[in-house]
Amino acid sequence: MKKTLLILSSIILILLGLVYALLFTQPGNNMLKPTLESKLNEHSPVPLNIDLFSLSPSTLKLQIRLDTDNTLLLEGTYALFSQDFDIDYDIKLTKLSNLNETLKRQLNGAFLSDGNIQGNPELFKVKGKSDLAHSMTEYAVIIKGLSLDKAAIKLSDLDIGELLLMVGEKAYSKGKLDLHVQINEFEPTDMQGRVLLHIKQARLNAGLIKKEFGISLDKTALKGDFSAILKGSDIDYVTTLDSALAKVNSQGNIDRGEEKISADYSIDIRELSLLKSIHNAPLRGPLFTQGNVKGEQQKLKIDGKSDLAHSKTSYKVTLSDFKPTHLDLKVSNASVEKLLYLLGEPSYAEGSLDLTAALGAFEPLKGKLTLKIDKGIAHTKQIAKAFDIKLPYTRFNLVSDADIKDNSLSAKTAVDSNLATLKMNKTDYNIKTASLDTDYDLYVPSLEKVETLIDKKLYGKVRVNGEIKKDKKLTITAHSNIFEGKIDAKIIDEKVDLTFKELHAIKVLEMLGYPKVIDAPVNGTLVYNTQTKQGKLQSRFEKARLQRSQMTDLLYGLTRTDLTKERFNEGSLISLIDNEVIKSDLKMQSERVNLTSKKFIINSKKQLIDARFALKVKKYPGDVIVTGDINAPKVKLDAKSMVTPEIEEKVGKEINRFLKKLF
Repeated sequence: MKKTLLILSSIILILLGLVYALLFTQPGNNMLKPTLESKLNEHSPVPLNIDLFSLSPSTLKLQIRLDTDNTLLLEGTYALFSQDFDIDYDIKLTKLSNLNETLKRQLNGAFLSDGNIQGNPELFKVKGKSDLAHSMTEYAVIIKGLSLDKAAIKLSDLDIGELLLMVGEKAYSKGKLDLHVQINEFEPTDMQGRVLLHIKQARLNAGLIKKEFGISLDKTALKGDFSAILKGSDIDYVTTLDSALAKVNSQGNIDRGEEKISADYSIDIRELSLLKSIHNAPLRGPLFTQGNVKGEQQKLKIDGKSDLAHSKTSYKVTLSDFKPTHLDLKVSNASVEKLLYLLGEPSYAEGSLDLTAALGAFEPLKGKLTLKIDKGIAHTKQIAKAFDIKLPYTRFNLVSDADIKDNSLSAKTAVDSNLATLKMNKTDYNIKTASLDTDYDLYVPSLEKVETLIDKKLYGKVRVNGEIKKDKKLTITAHSNIFEGKIDAKIIDEKVDLTFKELHAIKVLEMLGYPKVIDAPVNGTLVYNTQTKQGKLQSRFEKARLQRSQMTDLLYGLTRTDLTKERFNEGSLISLIDNEVIKSDLKMQSERVNLTSKKFIINSKKQLIDARFALKVKKYPGDVIVTGDINAPKVKLDAKSMVTPEIEEKVGKEINRFLKKLF
C-alpha cells in the first residue's frame, strides 16, 4: 500500500513538475506559444503573431506583432490563487494603412496608446491615454463580468482634419474639438451617462469641397456644441452649430426603445447664395425657419413657420420612412419683390402674395393650390432692361386655383390689370413631362394705353381668345371677332399662319389712326416665320369704296367722275416680308377706274417708303411717286398729262396733301 501511494505521489509530482515547467518556464512557454497564437487568431479581426510569451507564477509578458509596424505589448504581475492582476500595456500601431486590406477599410496615420489593466477576471479597470489625432486623450473603462460596466473618455484639442485622414476620409474640415463621454451604466435598456462635444477653431476646406463635390462655399468658419444626457432608452440633447453660412439650434428627446423623437429646431440661413451648389438653384438672401419634429420613422411630423420673403408662413409636413407623404403650406402677405429676390430673379414687380397648398400625396403628386397677388405693380424699367419690352405703368391682381392629381396640374387663372384682363379657365400642366395645354381669353379695353408695349399708337379695343399647347412643339391658336370680321391664327413654334375674313378696311384704318379713305370687306392670309422674319401677306377685297376726301373732290372737278360712288369689285394686295423690308403689289379695278402699283417698298425699321402708283380715271392716266419718310413723304405726279397742263400744278398739290395724310 505504501508502495502504491509512493508511486502515485511520484506521478502527481512529476505531472505537477511538467505543468509547472510548461507554464512557468521559458522552454514551456515557447511550446505553448503556437497554441496560444492559434487561439488568439480565432477571435482576432486581423492575423497576428506572438513574438514573446513569458509567464512565471507572478509575472506576465506578452508581445504581439500584427506586422513590422504594428505591435502590442502586455507586461505585469498577477496572483495565481486570488487571480488579481496589474498589467501595463503599450499599443503601437505606427502604420494603420498596413491593415487596410484585412479590415477592408482605408486607414492612414498612426494610433499610439498606453495604460494599465488592474483587477481580476470578474471586475477590472482599464485606464490609459493616447495622442489620437494629435489630441490629449484619456480614458477609463470598468469591465464587470466580462461586460462593459462604466466608461469615461476625454479628448482635448483633437485635430479634425487628422481624424478624417485616419479613418480614410479627406480633410474636408480643419480645426479642433473637445469630446467628453461619461457612461455610468451600459445596460442597453438602462444606459446612463452624458456626452459633451465642443467644436472650436474649425474651418471647412472650401477648395477640397469644391473639387470633390462641386460645392462653392465662400465663408467656412464654424463652431458648435452638442450635449446629451442618457437616461435609459431616453436621450435628452441640446445642439448648436454656428457658421458664417447659417446657425442651427435644436433641442429635444430621442426615445431609442420606441424609436421616437420630439424636438424643437431653428435654422437661420444668413445667405442662401453661399449654398448655391448644394440646393442647385439661384437662391439668395436670408431665410429663417423654426418648428418642431415629433413621431417615429413610420410617421414623422414637422410643424414649423418662417419669415419667407417677409411673410407669415406656416407649414406642416408628414413623413413616412423619411419620405414626405403630406404637406400643408400657408404663405401670407409675402412681398413679391422679396420673393423674386429670394428666387434669384430681378425685381420685376411688387405686391402682396398669398399661397396655400395642401398636398395629400407625393408619389404621384396630389393636392390643391391657391395663389393670389394683390396690389401688384410692374417695375417697367427692370422689365425693359431684361426683356426689351416697353411696358407702360401697370397695376394688376392675380388669382389662380389649381388641383393636382397624378402629377398633373389643372388650374383656373385670372389676371386683372389697368391695361387688360386675362382669363385661363382650364390650364393642364404635366409636372413630369412639362407639357402644357391651356385656353385663354385676353381683353384690351383701350389700345391707346399699350402704345409703348406694341411700339405703335392704336385706337379702340380688342378681344382675343384661343389655346396654348406645349409638348414637343409650342402651338398657339388665336381667334378674334374684330373690324366687323374675324381673324384666326395658328402658331407652331416659329411659324405663323393667319387668315382673316370680312375685315372692314375703314375699321382697320380707324384703329391705325389713319385717314378713313377706303371701306371694303377684306379677306386674306398671312404666313410668317418669327425666326427668319420672312413671310407673305395675300389679301383680296370686293365691293371696295373710296371715302370722300380732297382727292375725290379734286378728281370729280377734273373728270366729272365721283370716285366715292365707284365700286372696286376687284382688288388685291400681295406683300413679301423680308425682315424689315416689305415689297407689295396693289391692284384695284372698277368699271371706270384702275389703280395699280408698279413699285411699292417699305422699310419698317428705317420708316422709309419707295413707291410708284399707276392711276387711270377714264382717259386720264398718271403715275404718282411717293418716297422718303413714311410720316412725311415726298409725293409728286409723274405724268405728261393727267389733266390739262394749266391745272397740273394744282392737282399735284392736292394729291400731295392727300397722300401725306394717307401715309
